Amino acid sequence: MGMNIFVVISRKSAYIIPIIFLVSIISLSMSSPARPAEDELKRDVVTKEVVGAVGGISRNFIAVDYAVDQGATSELAVSIPKDVKTLHKKLSDIQAGDIVAVTYEEVFEHKKGEESRQVSRRAKVIDFRSRPQPPPESGGLMSQEEQ
Repeated sequence: MGMNIFVVISRKSAYIIPIIFLVSIISLSMSSPARPAEDELKRDVVTKEVVGAVGGISRNFIAVDYAVDQGATSELAVSIPKDVKTLHKKLSDIQAGDIVAVTYEEVFEHKKGEESRQVSRRAKVIDFRSRPQPPPESGGLMSQEEQ
């Protein structure tokens, strides 16, 4: 009777060992790093800086007016994440018209063989530089029409 128990146990283990072997091979094949597909999206992150006057600001974004040339102004809007670093002033103290330098990350996505497209702009550092300069006053000079 002792032999019969051994035979029954060994027959059961004869089925279990191949099953364990198959499961381990499948799990190893699933854990190997996958090769990126050729049409997979790739991301590029570029750090840039813009210096100019604040055109508008809220908790979520800042718009900076830069490159004022012959009355034409370019504006760049950048989102403000919660972990943005501010220098020389608190974010809540920065107002429209203030001169700032904004260091930001621009994220681009592209597929192989296609043009990249800009996905987002996130501010990393907002550096307060100065308050806007008031326009010069006439200083008492009058034009001929005013006299």
